[in-house]
Amino acid sequence: MVKLITRNKFLIAGALLGGVLFTSAFQAYELPNVGSAVPANQFVNFESAHVHPLDLTPDGTKLLAVNTANNALEVFQVTPNNLLLQASIPVGLDPVTVRVRSNTEAWVVNQVSDEVSIVDLTQNIVVRSLLTEDEPADVVFAGGVPATKAFVSCAGRESVQVFNLADLSAAPTEVLLKGEQPRALAVSPNGNTVYCAFFESGNATTVLNGNTFFNFQHGTNRFGICSPQGGCTVIPNDATNPAGPYAGVVPIPNAGTGFNPPMNPANPTNLINTHSIIVRKNAAGQWLDDNGGNWTNMVSGNAAGKARIAGWDMPDRDVAVIDANAPSTGSVQYQTRLGNILMAMAVNPINGQVSVVGTDATNEVRFEPILNGKFLRVNISRFSSVGGANTITDLNPHLTYTTPSVAPALRKQSLGDPRGIAFTTDGTKAYVTGMGSNNVVVINSDGTRNLAEPIPVGEGPTGIKLNAGNTRAYVLNKFEGTVSTVDLATNKEVARANFFDPTPMVIKAGRKHLYNTHEGSGTGHIACGSCHVDGRWDRLGWDLGDPSLPMDTVDGKVLHPMKGVKTTQFLIDIIGRGRGNLHWRGDKRNFGEFAGAFQHLQGMDAPKSEGEMQEFADFLAATWYVPNPFRTLRPESESSTLRLNPNRVRGTGTTFQTVPPAVNLFVSVQVNCSHCHNAQTGRGELPGNGNVEGTGAGTLVDFGPNRNMAADLRSTYRKNGFFYNTTECTSGFGMMSEGVMETWFNGGGVANYLGDYEPELLSWSGGINFNNSPQSFNFPLSSNVVNDAMPAVGFRETVNGSTIGSTTRLTTMKNLANDRPTEYGMIVKGRYGGVMRGFYYLGGENYQSDIAGQTVTHAQLVSSAQGSGGPLSWTLVQPTTRIRMGVDADADGILDQDDTHARVNLRMFLDGPYQTGGMKADLGPAGLLPAMDPYGLNTQAAPDVLARQGMTAPVDWALVELRNNANPTQVVATRAVLVQRSGDVMMPGGEQTITFPTVAAGDYHVVVRHRNHLGAMTFQPVLLRDWNTMIDLTSPSTPTYGTDARRNRNGVMVLWAGDVTGEGTIKYAGSNNDRDPILVGVGGTVPTATAPGYLDEDVNLDGVVKYTGSNNDRDPILQSVGGTLPTAVKVQQLP
Repeated sequence: MVKLITRNKFLIAGALLGGVLFTSAFQAYELPNVGSAVPANQFVNFESAHVHPLDLTPDGTKLLAVNTANNALEVFQVTPNNLLLQASIPVGLDPVTVRVRSNTEAWVVNQVSDEVSIVDLTQNIVVRSLLTEDEPADVVFAGGVPATKAFVSCAGRESVQVFNLADLSAAPTEVLLKGEQPRALAVSPNGNTVYCAFFESGNATTVLNGNTFFNFQHGTNRFGICSPQGGCTVIPNDATNPAGPYAGVVPIPNAGTGFNPPMNPANPTNLINTHSIIVRKNAAGQWLDDNGGNWTNMVSGNAAGKARIAGWDMPDRDVAVIDANAPSTGSVQYQTRLGNILMAMAVNPINGQVSVVGTDATNEVRFEPILNGKFLRVNISRFSSVGGANTITDLNPHLTYTTPSVAPALRKQSLGDPRGIAFTTDGTKAYVTGMGSNNVVVINSDGTRNLAEPIPVGEGPTGIKLNAGNTRAYVLNKFEGTVSTVDLATNKEVARANFFDPTPMVIKAGRKHLYNTHEGSGTGHIACGSCHVDGRWDRLGWDLGDPSLPMDTVDGKVLHPMKGVKTTQFLIDIIGRGRGNLHWRGDKRNFGEFAGAFQHLQGMDAPKSEGEMQEFADFLAATWYVPNPFRTLRPESESSTLRLNPNRVRGTGTTFQTVPPAVNLFVSVQVNCSHCHNAQTGRGELPGNGNVEGTGAGTLVDFGPNRNMAADLRSTYRKNGFFYNTTECTSGFGMMSEGVMETWFNGGGVANYLGDYEPELLSWSGGINFNNSPQSFNFPLSSNVVNDAMPAVGFRETVNGSTIGSTTRLTTMKNLANDRPTEYGMIVKGRYGGVMRGFYYLGGENYQSDIAGQTVTHAQLVSSAQGSGGPLSWTLVQPTTRIRMGVDADADGILDQDDTHARVNLRMFLDGPYQTGGMKADLGPAGLLPAMDPYGLNTQAAPDVLARQGMTAPVDWALVELRNNANPTQVVATRAVLVQRSGDVMMPGGEQTITFPTVAAGDYHVVVRHRNHLGAMTFQPVLLRDWNTMIDLTSPSTPTYGTDARRNRNGVMVLWAGDVTGEGTIKYAGSNNDRDPILVGVGGTVPTATAPGYLDEDVNLDGVVKYTGSNNDRDPILQSVGGTLPTAVKVQQLP
């Protein structure tokens, strides 16, 4: 018999709580599901956004979830109590959507791979790769019943591709769209209409130039912004045009004739660098600023000398409406004015009304003190017919937007960063996930809240799916790699299942500072990610100055507090680039200086701490730019026609620009660019420092008046869509700091500023290195090593038999891996030799397999896939990830086929806290449940896990033992775990599957034990290997060792309560009984006294030791020994 000893039976509550909170970001217990975290240098994080990441098979037996971090599709078996992981299927890079076509087939959209993986759910393997245009986002099936077509939205291409389901080898039809980043798709109830929402749709705001830098005279007859080759671009100064509402007088007021906050009289107005102004179109078609000034004549009217043509417009198209039976570019209709960032969409199954959830910004409003905590709305926008009225409802009705912060109780009600929506089958209610607020809100069909209090779930909820009976909702928690099960009768989380999540800890620790709206704002609905969406942007400009502040001097630059309009910048790979300064004006010396924005812009009570800002910076330093679709695969050629993929750059409407050849690459870069922009990022020189040697004031090129830093050029190609000569702009902001530079890249020769290096801007910085362009590396922080994936990263091909897959494409991929090993690695996943295998390319036609010492040739793999061996999928990856992604998933140095662990899912009930339907969880809310296990194993629980509510709340610590199958007295391994109210057992980091990383997979007896309950052991050894192995000790049908090892409570099995002494017996009377310690624990003399705390004498685990009265801890002991004979003894049934 093994005696169970806790560390100290009489520790009181206060002594147990001192170690709950920790400051280091690198403690495993701080973060959920971190047991599988890999080193950051073996992981590439693109921060790809989920679109539709969760789906159920029609029969409701399987739940499918994309695992973006591990490039996999997770398949769960749906059970009445929880989800059991059945399979993890490798797919392409960065899966963001899964849609089931049938019970046996699913389509997974892989955004970085530009590919859809078709998965056979009977074999759990990818059987076909469908190549798509740039950045596919979603897929739906429509066009008849059953559906005849698959529609794939391609965000980068701004189109929808239509595949014929009867002939997937046929080229798809392409429907070109008029909008930015089309992502989320939905289908009408009759299957005849497909809806596509534009993620970066715009919000009917645009900028009018007020910066003289874009039209001043320098040199001889030179005006505007000029290049060394002589090309100049002039952007008229609309702000000072007498035809404007203020007759050209600047600065432009925002409060009648004055300013709010008032201008600091000590600040010279002549040092205000820019007077650009943002205007918004109202329902009457008028363009107004935040002071009511009417700029319509300057925007769309006929004023002389303005930048735009007469009739200029930005329709603000938000949802494309496509005829599913006859899809074509010309027949697409559009619904407008629904919001700015449109994140998820669903159709009411009863009335067909379209609902889009997302955010809208008040970016036309100026100045940080006015916007503090109030610059964004989280909305649901609905329409019933194209061109019909929109109904827009604020999903945070408890917020009045009159103060930067609200009381914590109200903040808790807020929804932030909505990423998913699902309707009940009767259409009366919908559920919306808040990725930033870590919750789900319940709304009525009219968009109003059904419940004031949201449902707390895991970290970063995105996808949501309801079962057919509307009894369960499943929520994918992206940031912690889990799926929550929500009981829709109680609106409580009842289970949480995890999957393998290799996300490095530096990302898990810092990510919350970008997204978490409850911890990052005073109102609970905004965060840094509200504008820097997914680390990128909102495609808007903002004027976040403060007229009341004093002048500032940074690195010798005198800066006025009226900053002017500045477009939102990418945060991807922003740390330590150029000269290290940040912000358009370079007024932040380092990232830590943004700490004050959390207080002054997002309404928090105080700035973020230095440690938190370091976590944030470290996270951003681990983010990557996706492959640039305009770069060629071998971009180092000096000929621009060989560096840029031609005719892929969108123009106005559905047209394409023809980008002309430019000058020699290394003339263009070294003469035109390298004096301001460093390679490889483009981020570079401080304001006013960017003059080429021999130029300056009074000469051909003068950048002295420029008061902004040289921008990161890697995102330039994404700024397309802003033009002055059209009636259908898709964006209100373009290039340069204010967004006033048009995005035409088709100027021939050197007639304009961009005319001689347009290919470099669009494909930056492919092909530039220190050897061919040393001038590009003359910055203190310049480096060849940047987080910028090369253009073929993600390339993918599946070979399945003799008719599916292209060996020509495989040869192209292999040649790239051979010739450019610092840019590409190659992996293979699929069935080989009858089992699922993995490989990575060594070069020389050879691959390392996932078994140490085993290599195979390229010909062998292709022959197997084309024959009867089963499908194999090849993928090009960033080279530092090829070993982990190919053959060593957990990066522990042991190859996958040699590295199988024992793992098990467990359910158990403790009799003490048991009540019908589950257990009470009183210790946690009372602040008594310790962060460290009481069994001396020094296992730490994550604060996130200890704070869980509902049925996933932890009841208490327990132990799980593995025992030798032949000699069950021999303990092979022990783990401290937490038992949830539902009976599910979880790891201290929240993982549902209990893993034993040092124990090989095999047959073991499983023992569960508790500090004051009798343990129990499985009757027979169980094979512990697969993720879906479940041992349910609450079921009478699960046999256990010995006789009467568990108590039967009306058909539910529970562990016997009352082993206070930890000796493996329960005794009510006699020597060493378990009753007397309870009396001693309450003082020993007054039976009615009580003793609060985390104590072994607390048999019912309610946090209070009681010897007599209601809910006392003595009676359960008597009941355990039979209830009638006090001298009876219950003995633990363990060998």
